[in-house]
Amino acid sequence: MRKRHEKSCGLDKRKIVRIVVIGTGSIGKRYIQGLSKLKNCSQFCIFDRNIEALQSVSSFLESCSIYLPDLHYLTEDELFKSIKSDTIVILSTTADSRMQTLTKVVDCRPFAILAEKPLVRSLRDYDEVLEKSADAAVPIYVNFLSHLLPVYQELAAEITEGEKIAISTSLPKDWGIACVGIHHFELFTWLSKSKEVVIEESNVNELFQQKRD
Repeated sequence: MRKRHEKSCGLDKRKIVRIVVIGTGSIGKRYIQGLSKLKNCSQFCIFDRNIEALQSVSSFLESCSIYLPDLHYLTEDELFKSIKSDTIVILSTTADSRMQTLTKVVDCRPFAILAEKPLVRSLRDYDEVLEKSADAAVPIYVNFLSHLLPVYQELAAEITEGEKIAISTSLPKDWGIACVGIHHFELFTWLSKSKEVVIEESNVNELFQQKRD
């Protein structure tokens, strides 16, 4: 899919013309901080419906001694018009609006999308995203970093094919599976090459609310 998309849009792999960051909260700001080190991008664009979050970007960059002369603050009207086949979109909105924004971004047919997790909240939405991604030939990457770390790569190399492994995890109070725990699930399924996850035991006996319901 990636090769077909590169060919169809005629994009030079060494040069990404535009990166659009949607969502400028704490995670979005960290994306901007990391992207500031790129040398092969012509234009950075950012958008957030939360005006306060958007306005706080400049003070954050100043506190990190980051200077981005080509940083463009987009309005909602400008946002989707700016996304073209030479654009990488980073989706770091809150989970509440992520699915709705994601489908609109895919319709713009960008070069690729990098999204925060959880990407969707239901299997129905997941199937819809997969179908739209395939139809539009737009690859979507979800930000999971654990299995890129050397310590976990070394551990994975020690697990032989077909070996059964048991994994347990413990999360501090009020750290739910939609936040830190989801990284554990992704890492464990990667280590075990599992297609399914079954929670056999949990000592959580009451519901609680985080930033993500």
